[in-house]
Amino acid sequence: MFWSDWSDNPSITRSYMDGSHIRTLVSRPHVHWPNGLAIDDLHERLFWTDGRLHGVFSVDLYGNNFQMLIQQALWLPHPYSVAVYKVSIGHLSLYLSLCAF
Repeated sequence: MFWSDWSDNPSITRSYMDGSHIRTLVSRPHVHWPNGLAIDDLHERLFWTDGRLHGVFSVDLYGNNFQMLIQQALWLPHPYSVAVYKVSIGHLSLYLSLCAF
């Protein structure tokens, strides 16, 4: 299970479904207002939006290999959700559905 936290110490965290094996995957400076978590289980990547950083980011399911996909784009003023439709790692073709205010 994965969740985001907007507290004074924002993070994206994972655990087993019974709540054991809690592990923080991402924390500051890579997250401030993390939203809209989406998992690409085929390529073992986690995507999220961040409303304060105005962007879309990704890490592998273990919290490694951080990637900034979009940040500070004028057409993405305050993203709050993302859905992975198709990801082709070979040529990095991403089809993401984004929602923003």
